[in-house]
Amino acid sequence: MYDTTRSVQKDAEWFDLSGDKIYSRLPIPIHKVYPKYSFDTTKSDIYGTVFVKAYVDSTGRVIRACIIKNNGVTEFEIPALRAAMQWIFEPALSISSGHPLGALVSIPFRKDNN
Repeated sequence: MYDTTRSVQKDAEWFDLSGDKIYSRLPIPIHKVYPKYSFDTTKSDIYGTVFVKAYVDSTGRVIRACIIKNNGVTEFEIPALRAAMQWIFEPALSISSGHPLGALVSIPFRKDNN
């Protein structure tokens, strides 16, 4: 079972480096893709969580992603990155102009032992 119910917005960046709030709305996922593994995880006790940090551009597409934390199995990393790159978001909005902006988000992919 995959769990990405933890809020993606919770880990997104609301502020710029000066500490000023720049977003009136953070990216909202509208299309999620879950990792596909080349091995059968349902018949094993393999489980863990991978956190992917993704840059969502002003059109809502993920254009860069990297692993920021893995507290499970390293074999989950590449499938998690491939899945994250396929997510689509409603883009973040600028607090000053209301225009779409790029933003960083953190996407947790958790494979439990069920």
